[in-house]
Amino acid sequence: KWIAVFHDSTLAINTLPNAKVEIFDLRGNVVFSEQTPNGKVNWCPTYELASGVYLVKVSLNQSVTSKRIVMIK
Repeated sequence: KWIAVFHDSTLAINTLPNAKVEIFDLRGNVVFSEQTPNGKVNWCPTYELASGVYLVKVSLNQSVTSKRIVMIK
């Protein structure tokens, strides 16, 4: 299980240690990817990214979970 919260233009994701967090745009392009050694990761979207729907994928071992987020600038 994991929790994602936007705060001051930063997406804070709390999950299990060693999970892989990936964020995709709707075209399937990876806009962010990071391992979470301590189970926490922050994503600060760049100014080049447009407002819209993004997919957050968290994977650990054989388990994969994804959620849809909406970023509005």
